Amino acid sequence: MRYLLFFLICLSLSKTASSQCDNTLIGKWKVIAIKNKYNYINFKTDSAHITDEMAKAYPTDAGKKQFLALQKMSYSSFEFNFKNERMLAMVVSEGGPAEQMQYCYTKSVNKIKLTSKNSLGENKTDEVPAMIKNKLLYLTLSEPDGGDVLELIMEKN
Repeated sequence: MRYLLFFLICLSLSKTASSQCDNTLIGKWKVIAIKNKYNYINFKTDSAHITDEMAKAYPTDAGKKQFLALQKMSYSSFEFNFKNERMLAMVVSEGGPAEQMQYCYTKSVNKIKLTSKNSLGENKTDEVPAMIKNKLLYLTLSEPDGGDVLELIMEKN
């Protein structure tokens, strides 16, 4: 009887925890701007800026234009499709496969928990800062151990 009671309490707590996920993100979101340590690109206004650090690596205008064109090509097709079942299909290249993962957006703390399979087939969960402001979704993706940071600004389709 004690085990049954423990099981029911655990079940109740898990239902409560999963119900805290917010449905605000459901739908398709397209990247409209990106910012990283190399550049800022706004796809809606077709404006781009290269950082001083990268300008040193590409001293000619032609080199800068080529670098920005490559960056635009890399990020312009990013799309995030948040579905009802707490599933996220993330497409990073046009016509490419969608990476499937589970998500839970907690609006009160401005975070998304993303759970995906690693190369060993094990679940791996990351918390990503996320905020909706003026109907735009702001995501901050960072590499482990203080690596590069990528800020995405997305608009719902």
